[in-house]
Amino acid sequence: KVYLANADNRLVTVTVSVARREGEDVYVDQGLSAGDTVIVTRLIDPLENSLLDFVDTADKESAS
Repeated sequence: KVYLANADNRLVTVTVSVARREGEDVYVDQGLSAGDTVIVTRLIDPLENSLLDFVDTADKESAS
């Protein structure tokens, strides 16, 4: 299972099918669609439909 952000920035749990793993990389062949926002941050006690707040770390890194 993976966590996604829906169009309203709410947490959604989705079941996926893993095709293969290579080290830290995971290749998913079913369960995701183009444009899905996958949550890669570890969540402690995630609650379905919780409102998510996104932080763009790319902007902070480029400013350094």
